[in-house]
Amino acid sequence: MARRKATGLRVALAALVLGASACQDGRRLDETVFHDGPIFRLKLVRYDRHLFLHYQGEEFSVLCGSEATADREASTFQDAGWRRLAGGGALGSASAKEVTTRERGSYVVIDDTTLVVLGTTVRVSFDACGSFGVWDPTTLPPAMIDPVPKPRHCRPQGTADCRYYDFQDDRRPRVEALAVDAASGRISFEAHSASFTHAAGLHLQSWDRGRTWEVHPLTTTRATPEPATPSHEETRD
Repeated sequence: MARRKATGLRVALAALVLGASACQDGRRLDETVFHDGPIFRLKLVRYDRHLFLHYQGEEFSVLCGSEATADREASTFQDAGWRRLAGGGALGSASAKEVTTRERGSYVVIDDTTLVVLGTTVRVSFDACGSFGVWDPTTLPPAMIDPVPKPRHCRPQGTADCRYYDFQDDRRPRVEALAVDAASGRISFEAHSASFTHAAGLHLQSWDRGRTWEVHPLTTTRATPEPATPSHEETRD
């Protein structure tokens, strides 16, 4: 009987801890605006996450706000009238300003309405965050990707989609020579990653605001694509 009562007490305590953690999950800590333009604004918001037996600590979201995002609804990590662009861990951070110092280099403001977001993908908006064109390295032809070993639960052995394993951490594409012409909707850049089969990197170019992309391997000479390489296109909303 005593053992049964002790077990019941442990279960009750675990439920109490889980409930308390759930109540605090997503609690807003602070925020800082790091771009305050006439058409759109960028801010970083820090939250306190409590995912039982999974994650305990600070996380952040980067949000973009403009007339083009005014109809967006609020969610746990997105304010009403703002668009969430990215988020991630911020364990041990002291303030939103501290996290912004680390993250702001991924947000390249071109002009009053044009923004490029650099990450595993490259996203570009010409309408103050209303919409984005996207280049995604996982859509490259298989011959251009040198894949990393993947766990058994990943396809084709398993069912999980592990395409982004090839571009994590130090294999995340590094963007150089970024050029954007907002008037014509043209964007071009070089991408470099240990997961590319072409060691010199790739030259990417879009003439239609990031809806479709031309991809050419670079030679060892900077910004000189190899000729006669079939272009690869991807379409994004």
